[in-house]
Amino acid sequence: MDGEPINPFDPESLRQMWEKLGLGPAPDFSDPAAVISSMQGLLGQMPSNLNAQETVRDVARKTVSVAGPDPTPGLAARNKLQDASRLAQHWLDEATAFKTESVGVQVWSRAEWVEATLPVWRNITEPIAENLGRAMSGLTATDDVPAEFAALGQMVGPMLAQSAGNMYSLNSGQALGRLAASVLSGTDVGMPLLPPGPPAFLPTNISEFSQDRETAEDDVLHYLALRECARHRLFENTAWLGPQMVALLRHFATKIEIDLSAIMDNLDPEAMAAADMTEMLKLGEAMSGKLFKPTSTPEQTEIADRLQTLLALIEGWVDHVVE
Repeated sequence: MDGEPINPFDPESLRQMWEKLGLGPAPDFSDPAAVISSMQGLLGQMPSNLNAQETVRDVARKTVSVAGPDPTPGLAARNKLQDASRLAQHWLDEATAFKTESVGVQVWSRAEWVEATLPVWRNITEPIAENLGRAMSGLTATDDVPAEFAALGQMVGPMLAQSAGNMYSLNSGQALGRLAASVLSGTDVGMPLLPPGPPAFLPTNISEFSQDRETAEDDVLHYLALRECARHRLFENTAWLGPQMVALLRHFATKIEIDLSAIMDNLDPEAMAAADMTEMLKLGEAMSGKLFKPTSTPEQTEIADRLQTLLALIEGWVDHVVE
């Protein structure tokens, strides 16, 4: 591929694509009727498209499971976080005019965090998946398609879009799973990822985070609870802030360019259709960082600057309140 445009109607390009897709013995690509007949047979054998959301969820949970133990938090962990949150809320009542209607805490495993935040991630990344599908289908939408290959283009485009969409779901699921293994609380990434509710914490991650520091775990717990409850109050009292950040991220996602050559070089329908999640994870790792071109348009730069400004203001306000 080497960055050159892909011509899916050139016999040599068709042969390379056929081999890349692992479709078995190649037909005579100089005979359009033979190619179309072979493609029709393959389409009848292909598995139905993987459900994108289910794939992201399954891969994320598998990634979480290989990162280490992920127990459902017990009563002791819940009580410790409840006490730390209660103390933090008492402090914040005196430190800020922002009040809260929330009572109690939410205490989650990593897998539960994945489930709770998946709708927001889906909203943010939908434009990328849509751009990817259009880009792959567009490979066959050229003006110079030979008439005898028109029917072939109608079959190849959806198949490429399906394979690339499945690949993106694998990549997204792995990224979400890795984040779940490190995030400490509901707004730890600097923005609200959850529907309205009490502050949320991941005690397994907090415990691992504390082990890497010389400070006692209880002190770390109280500090994290104070910051989480402060951010929670900020988002609760400025209702526009969270949706604005999600909208900016979604807008940024619409401007991301797809690297078609990287996708074509890594297509592996057998792995994407495999029941063995391990093979799917391997494919996701292979594609990590390869789907998107590292472009930076003026509009993207402006969006990124606005996001960075909002994040800095949020963390600056939290620093001011808790320290």
